This record gives sequence, C-alpha cells and structure tokens, in this order.
Amino acid sequence: MPRRPVLGVLSILAYLGCLYGATLAQASVVDVTVSANKPQDVQGRYLVDIKDPLATLTVWGQVKPGVAQAGNGIFGWDVDLRVSDPSVLQILAATLVRDNIWTRQAATSSSGTAQSWGIDAIYDTGENGSGLGLGARVPLFTVQVAGLAQGAATVTVEPDTTSGADFVTWLNQTGGDYGQASQAFMVTPEPCTLGLVLLGAAAILRGCRRERAA
Repeated sequence: MPRRPVLGVLSILAYLGCLYGATLAQASVVDVTVSANKPQDVQGRYLVDIKDPLATLTVWGQVKPGVAQAGNGIFGWDVDLRVSDPSVLQILAATLVRDNIWTRQAATSSSGTAQSWGIDAIYDTGENGSGLGLGARVPLFTVQVAGLAQGAATVTVEPDTTSGADFVTWLNQTGGDYGQASQAFMVTPEPCTLGLVLLGAAAILRGCRRERAA
C-alpha cells in the first residue's frame, strides 16, 4: 500500500518533467547568430578601430531543422542588444535587412517605439514571408558599432518578451536559442596612431642598439 502513493507522485513528477522538457524544446525553435564585417584576431574577436564608422554587426535567424517545415518560417521577432562595456563600444544606427519584408511594429514594442538604441536595443517585426529562415539563416537587421576606447567588449543578442514572445513562427512556435548570439570585439588604436606608436618603438630600438654599439 505505501508504494502506490510514491509511484503516483513519481508519475506526476515524470509527467511534469515531460511538460517542462516540451516547454524548453518549444522555447528554442529559432537559432540566433551574429557576424561582423571585420577581421578577427586569434581569439575570435572582431577588430575595430577607434571611431571606425564602418563596423557592422548582422543578426541572423534560422528555424531549427527539427521544426523546420513548409510554411513554418519566422513570422515575427523582438530582441534586445546589450554591450558589455559601453565605454569601449557603442551601438549606432540600425537597418532592417530587406525592409520591404520585415516591418517595424512600434505599437507592440516594449519601448513604445520601433527602435530604442543605447545599452539596450529593441526591434519588432510584423508579418513576413512564410518561408523566411527555412533551410538557411535569414538576416534580421544590421547595426553599426563604433569603438570609443581601446579595449574589449561583447555585443549580446537577448530575448525581449515584454510584448510577447521573442520569436514566433507561422505555426505559432516560439522562442530563440541564443547560444551563438554574442560576439566579442577588440577596439584597437586608430591606424595612424598605431603607426606612430610603431615608429616610436622602432626609434627607441635603434637608439638602444646604438648605445650598445658605442
């Protein structure tokens, strides 16, 4: 007799565990990735010159193969951007990729506006083609970043669920996977400044050699 209640509890826990697992699976139907148009160092950090206005970060989305099926592309999304050290790296203007497909929805944005840049960034979209993000990743938007001071900083894409789900597909599956949605940047001195530093170092080395020769 005592065993039955225990088995009943275990069955309930197992059932709840299955529901939780299903929730987790549902909460990551879109893979979110990032890339930039700058060279990388040996540590995989994108190199940006101080005050370089041409550094661009692209945010991508792709429906996971396990849930990808005809007509179940990305319907809408709402994500944030965060900079680990705003004194080193700054987010500038953003551009929706393929603006004729992605649609700003200011009315449903958690900020009340279509975009609000700074340490946080919010972007919303409306109805799109039902095949977007199926079979290959699709660009969501690009942002320009500028180096403010020498050092390292990371840009991270994060879910914004204030106004609903961060990602929704056409079959109403929701959630994004952000495991590969952050990127480190290394801000370096401006090329001219770096050149002067190298010239100065070369002059010092020449001076040391002359002193040794004397």
